[in-house]
Amino acid sequence: MITLNSDAASTSLSKTTKAILNEYGIKLNKNLGQNYLIDRNKRDQIIQFGNLTKDDVVLEIGPGIGTLTIELAKRVKKVIAIEQDSNICQILENRLKKENIDNVELINDDALNVEFPKFDKIISNLPYQISSPITFKFLNYDFQLAILMYQKEFASRMNGKVGSKDYSRLSAMLYFKCDVDLLTGVSAESFIPKPKVDSTVVRLTPKLPELNGQLKHLNINEINEKDFITYSKFVKALFQHRNKKVKNALIDSRHIITDLDKKEMKAKLNSIKQKKIEELLSERITNLTPEEILYLSIHLNSVLEKWFLMDNFIIDTAETVYTPAEDSYMLAENLLIENDQSVLEIGTGSGIVAMYASKLTKKVTATDINFDALELAKKNFKLNNIENIELLFGNLFEPVKDRKFDVILFNTPYLPTENDEVLDDNLNYAFDGGLDGRKVIDLFLNEVKNYLNDGGIVQLIQSSLCDNDKTLDILDKQGFVAEIAVSEHFFFEDVVLINGYL
Repeated sequence: MITLNSDAASTSLSKTTKAILNEYGIKLNKNLGQNYLIDRNKRDQIIQFGNLTKDDVVLEIGPGIGTLTIELAKRVKKVIAIEQDSNICQILENRLKKENIDNVELINDDALNVEFPKFDKIISNLPYQISSPITFKFLNYDFQLAILMYQKEFASRMNGKVGSKDYSRLSAMLYFKCDVDLLTGVSAESFIPKPKVDSTVVRLTPKLPELNGQLKHLNINEINEKDFITYSKFVKALFQHRNKKVKNALIDSRHIITDLDKKEMKAKLNSIKQKKIEELLSERITNLTPEEILYLSIHLNSVLEKWFLMDNFIIDTAETVYTPAEDSYMLAENLLIENDQSVLEIGTGSGIVAMYASKLTKKVTATDINFDALELAKKNFKLNNIENIELLFGNLFEPVKDRKFDVILFNTPYLPTENDEVLDDNLNYAFDGGLDGRKVIDLFLNEVKNYLNDGGIVQLIQSSLCDNDKTLDILDKQGFVAEIAVSEHFFFEDVVLINGYL
């Protein structure tokens, strides 16, 4: 067995590459990113980084004449190779036939425009000019591992640290999706034609949905698809003006995240009184961690919308009122209300659940301890021409003394809240469940039976963080037949709908 040294290996692969190009009369186009790897040792190293098995399906973008492709095909179940240049594609097809390789699916198209077939790993010497868009496209697919060659400076930006010159939209986007490892450098001399820059081989390893830390007030440790889309818009808006302060950047790039005009945008941002949000808005963009950007995006997304549709209802929002979310939908879509039944909703917030209830019966009573919520709910009822909802101000059952109802609804404030996590405005009523999340739930459960007619129903939303079994036990002891009717996993918890039947 002959082992080639680095120079000999490079020369050998260089001669092979040049011979093939000369045979077909091909002149490589630097503008298309046609810089072919001619260092055999680096090629083999890249393949080794992939930890390939015979069961792997590998995606390769820009295979060229097959420097990687052929060796990959010998080691895996299948290679999916996407090459834009039709002449180069024909050369590769001929080489595969000569080598009797039949496990390569060759696609002659622009990788940015095609839907990728299912694959396990990505191994590619990427064309430099599509590095950014193709990487963002990879993030939309499930994969085990990616071994990719980038321009050295681009690779540095992929895992740029907060506050550094390399911290960018790219590193902020990758943060929640992949671990980024810089594996080895590749000099310009390792390619023909020789590029003006050196390269770096990078490993991308997809992250699980769990986040590295928790976000204050939200306690988010998992990011879902909807949140990531929102986060992506805010990242794009911010890093278009990376040297500005956050508030100014959002105003200047408002078209990316909202349909508000400049005056409306300024007014919305200036109206925010939450200390944490105010602090972040006044920071330099490059000083914000990805977690802080996520926190901002989730909080501001609803604030910066003029209104949104929840099914057929128009819903306006307010900074100090809970914006309808998944738990709101869960309750609204599972109401156990029959015509002519009397209904009470406690903690109506924006009024969305009461609005759903109003379509099922003649009259609904809705209460809230947050006066801002009552004003917003009143506005939303008017927007939707709803006139059969009675609004009352007060805590829990205080506004309805000596009254009874057939159905009582409550999306409880169930978030366990430390003393230093208490918000300093009315929005706190919607979240603050005390240290164990049960501060308000237990008060509600101790009284609810007194306000129900015989055969009445209570429907409440809470979280697995505040002991679902305890709620079921309390209802059972009070004579209810209780059950968890619906359960969905959100972020760090299971949110449940509990029904109790007298």
